[in-house]
Amino acid sequence: MGNIDFCVFNFVQVVFAVIPGGPFELAAGYIFGVLPGILLCDITMTISSVLVFLLLS
Repeated sequence: MGNIDFCVFNFVQVVFAVIPGGPFELAAGYIFGVLPGILLCDITMTISSVLVFLLLS
């Protein structure tokens, strides 16, 4: 799984809030390493949250 695939899955998780985010964070740590996984999750979740906020406001 590449970075783009993970970002898409993470984006879907943020948009559809019923999907729990914990497994995605753990998977990012296992797949990409601790620091890159944290950065990838945080950046993707921030961008996704801003987009959802802008779409709903």
